Amino acid sequence: TAGYIQIGAGAQVQLNGGMIQAGCADMVVDGQLDIGEGTLTSLADLTLSGDFTGGNGLLSLSGQFQGGSGFQSQTGTVTLVDGCGFDESSIVGSHTFHNLDVVTQNGRLLTLPALAQQRIENHLGLAGRPGNFLLVRSSQQGSAAELDLNPAATQTISWVDVADNWATGQQLAPGAPEDFNSVDSGNLRGWFVVFLDPVAVPLGNPLFWVLLIIAFWMVAGRRLISRSQAFARD
Repeated sequence: TAGYIQIGAGAQVQLNGGMIQAGCADMVVDGQLDIGEGTLTSLADLTLSGDFTGGNGLLSLSGQFQGGSGFQSQTGTVTLVDGCGFDESSIVGSHTFHNLDVVTQNGRLLTLPALAQQRIENHLGLAGRPGNFLLVRSSQQGSAAELDLNPAATQTISWVDVADNWATGQQLAPGAPEDFNSVDSGNLRGWFVVFLDPVAVPLGNPLFWVLLIIAFWMVAGRRLISRSQAFARD
C-alpha cells in the first residue's frame, strides 16, 4: 500500500463537505470519523474500532472493509471498486449499509463473511461487465454468507457469479440467471428464479387419462360437499 492513516483514540475528524483521496493508503479509525457531506476515496483497507458516521457522503475502497459496532452508515454510500492493485475486496463482520455498491471493470472477487449478515437499507449494486464477472463468495466454502436487502430498497445486479449466499430479505436478481448475465454457482437461497417449461402429456398417454379422472373426482367431490353443507344449513 501507499501508506498508513490513523485516527487515534480520542481524536475526531469531520469532513463536512471536504474530500480526502487516500492514495491507496490503509486507514485505521480508533477515534471518531464523520464523513458528513464529504468523500473519502482511494482507500486500500479500512479498519474501524472507533466510531464512524457516514452522513450523506461517500466512502470508497478497494481492499478490506472491517467495521465495528461504531459503524453507522446513516444515508451514506460505501463502494468497493477496482484499484490499488487488489483483485479481491472483502467485508469482515456484520454491518448495516444504506447504499452498498460493488463494481468491477476488470473482474474481481467479493468475499463476504460466512454465517454473517450484511443488511442494506436503500440500494444494493453488484456489477461486473461482459467477460469480467464479479465473483461473490463466502469466506468459508459451503457455509453461506447472507445479504438482507430491505424489501423497499432498489437493486442493480449484472454480470455476477454467485455461490454460498443466502438472500434473507428481498429476492435478489428475480429471474433466470441469464436474464442478469449471471451465473448460479450453487448453495443459493433467495437468488434468481428458475422457470420450468410446462410438461405436455399426449392424449394417448395413459397418464393423461389418470390425471383427468383424478381432476374429475376432485371437482365432483367438492360439489358434493358444497351441496351437503347447503342442505345442512337449510
